[in-house]
Amino acid sequence: IPAYLHRHLFSQVFQHASDHILQLLSCSAVSRFNLLSILQLKADIDYLKEVAVCTLEDGEVDYLFASLDQVLDYMLTCLPESILDPKVKHSLYPQVQNPTLGRLLLKYQEMSSQKGSTSSSNLVPNPPTKQQVDAVAQKLLANL
Repeated sequence: IPAYLHRHLFSQVFQHASDHILQLLSCSAVSRFNLLSILQLKADIDYLKEVAVCTLEDGEVDYLFASLDQVLDYMLTCLPESILDPKVKHSLYPQVQNPTLGRLLLKYQEMSSQKGSTSSSNLVPNPPTKQQVDAVAQKLLANL
């Protein structure tokens, strides 16, 4: 396979994987999640991006995974209300689509560490409550 075709094929595969993962998160394929699962998914995506860099250039990889990366980064900030600030959304999360994020946020579940366990609290020290996240989700979905 010629090098340009090889790169194009791989870029399409990685773009499809990123888009499909984001779509699966926001549709009925995923019924609920917590921040620990998002942290694990972020680690998996970071590894997949390392694999992609072996075939593609860094800038291409960042572009291909931009939407998914921005959603995961947003989730891990533990500041659900931040997305409602237009300046923050535009500067930090320009690829994030409100309907997709709103549907995803409705599936958020509090981690067991919020109910007494300390194992997860070191990884995600200040997770938002279900009520905080639901309120942001409703606002995102109401603005459609």
